[in-house]
Amino acid sequence: LECHEFDTFNLYEELQYSNTGAGLCQILDYAYPVINILDESNCTKDILRVWNATDICGREITQLQSIKVFPPPVAQHENPPSISPIKCADVSSYNPSELDYSNNDFLCLIEGQTTPIVLENFTSCGGKIDLIWEDQDICTRPLFITRSVNVLPATAPTITTTVPPDITVACGTEANFLVPLNYSNQLSGKCLITGTIAPTSSLNYSGCGGEILVRWQKITECGHSLSAMQNIQVSQAPVATFIDLPPDTVRYNCNEVPAEAQELFYSNGISGRCGIN
Repeated sequence: LECHEFDTFNLYEELQYSNTGAGLCQILDYAYPVINILDESNCTKDILRVWNATDICGREITQLQSIKVFPPPVAQHENPPSISPIKCADVSSYNPSELDYSNNDFLCLIEGQTTPIVLENFTSCGGKIDLIWEDQDICTRPLFITRSVNVLPATAPTITTTVPPDITVACGTEANFLVPLNYSNQLSGKCLITGTIAPTSSLNYSGCGGEILVRWQKITECGHSLSAMQNIQVSQAPVATFIDLPPDTVRYNCNEVPAEAQELFYSNGISGRCGIN
């Protein structure tokens, strides 16, 4: 029997027995069955119906019937969702819904809901979220459906530290102005892109002045290009002066006069590019 047939099936129907005789020799009566459930698993039933009777002459009559009841129709998930890409920033609030399932059989109805398993496989550069609705109906038959949600790359980061303006500095103090810059896309979790950019510089100056061209350049893990530039004008270094001057007047004996004049050293007291020595 199909499941829906069993629902209206008269399991306890009486069975008429007769010897087909007539008149005083006729034996005619009814017997009611004894129901034996041999197996009832996974929505199937194996039933043995036994009619036992003893006629008026004391003779036993037995009739057997085996009934197998098939399970209800298989259930299926209803209205699988249509999937659209989502922004990386929206993942934290993304909440996939449960899916209803049913076999749409009124007499042998199977229905329920399946909660999705969410598997995240994305970074700030994008990726996907796998949604798996996996279940069993009451007959232990599997229910399975899957969808993949594309996660769009996170918004590009920007330099968050104020880029230093073009300035003029005294020669000898230029190193104080080479500072790192921070960058961020102001998101959180897997969607965050953040870091620090160290400056590089082209030194085109001496103690007579010149310029420094400062560059900040970065390619992020997702391929975003960040750059900034600053021009630092370096003024001339302080003027050098003679050091260890000899006395204004020196007296020598005639035979002790030096053949050559003494050298004098000069310096502005600074080392490196700004030194004049």
